Amino acid sequence: MTRTVWTNEEKTAVFASMIDVFIEQPLTTNRTAMHHAQNVLVKDRRVKITDQRVHTYKARIEEARTTAKARVKNLPKPAPKVAEPVPPPPLQNDTDIGVLFAALVDRLVEQVLDKVEARMRRPEPDYGHVDYEAEYAKRNAEFRRASVDGGWLPESYTKPRPFILVVGLLDSQASMIATQYRKQNVDLLFYTADEAKSRAIPKGCDAAFLMTKFISHAAQDRVRAVVPVVKLVNSGLHSLSQEIDRFLEGGT
Repeated sequence: MTRTVWTNEEKTAVFASMIDVFIEQPLTTNRTAMHHAQNVLVKDRRVKITDQRVHTYKARIEEARTTAKARVKNLPKPAPKVAEPVPPPPLQNDTDIGVLFAALVDRLVEQVLDKVEARMRRPEPDYGHVDYEAEYAKRNAEFRRASVDGGWLPESYTKPRPFILVVGLLDSQASMIATQYRKQNVDLLFYTADEAKSRAIPKGCDAAFLMTKFISHAAQDRVRAVVPVVKLVNSGLHSLSQEIDRFLEGGT
């Protein structure tokens, strides 16, 4: 069998092809690279690549590998890929949107109705449920008995607590005033503006303080017909407190 010996032109072609092999497969072995590179030759000029042949052409193989690395280094870097915008989800049809909107409206209406119902069920503030007319009559009777025949009073006698009617506050405002005077020697009764027009005015009241911004003239007249001292308060809770304090200190 005749031994194939490459000509100089064939060697040049093989090692030029080997550069392309190393560019495409930089980690391939020398033997594999030489095997693929000889494919540039016609079939009957290709040979079996042995370790001896690789060793014989070691210098030229390393030269081809170095040339391939240099060419890869000088290749232009590919432009970074720009992420394609994600298309928005398809819009729902008008029917679906209408159903969702109707459900939302129903839910909001349900919440509002629940709040209104809870407010209507709220119990009326408890201010002690004192029978002020009976208490006033009892204390006045004690006072009259103690002061008869000479106007003197026994040491054990305690002057009746002032009884004050306040008209025109909201529940929260009435609670604040009641808390403020809870430990003082005074009895407070609170009517709303509507209650002043419909409920009986206690005859035992010593004074009444009316929040004029919320009380009609008819309600004012009902209070004046029963209570001896009526004070009109034009401002807020601070002014009301000042008027009550002035009355308790003996003012009119």
